[in-house]
Amino acid sequence: MNPRRFQEPPITLGLPLPPVDPPADCQECAQRAAARDEAKNAGDLTRAIDMTVLIKRHHPQAPA
Repeated sequence: MNPRRFQEPPITLGLPLPPVDPPADCQECAQRAAARDEAKNAGDLTRAIDMTVLIKRHHPQAPA
């Protein structure tokens, strides 16, 4: 058996869920949304997702 060959193809992960919109009256989340947009434009999806998570944590009652 050749250890470099796999019996199953690699998994393919889907794209992250769409970002949530922060509440209009929250300056902190507006800054995070701006940082998320900058990160996404720079190709840093990890930071973009992190900003979305922080927005969701700051407003857990907001619809996802």
